[in-house]
Amino acid sequence: MFFFVDDKLVGLDELLGKSVIGKLGNHIGDVSGLDIEPTTWKVTHLQVKLSRSAANEIGVKKVFITPTVRISTSLMEKFGIIMTLNKSIFELKEHQEFSIILTSKAKSSLPP
Repeated sequence: MFFFVDDKLVGLDELLGKSVIGKLGNHIGDVSGLDIEPTTWKVTHLQVKLSRSAANEIGVKKVFITPTVRISTSLMEKFGIIMTLNKSIFELKEHQEFSIILTSKAKSSLPP
């Protein structure tokens, strides 16, 4: 299965498991899924399982499973062996196109 990322045709196997690095060089996590716009087949968001340090830095509580977040592909700086974002983990937390995915197996929360 192939999708468009930044107007490049990319296979699903090329995206899953890729490391996501923030602007300051910190490991944010690894790609675990995608959000796709169905009419164009363009990837709109990456679902990223947060690294332990990234989860701690933004205050996400880890309960049973690793927290997963949605990050807009508009925040991607470079796509290659790793994915580099144009924001740091601290800037992501405040960005409107960043959200935490809640599952029935775990509850994640941000401090007030």
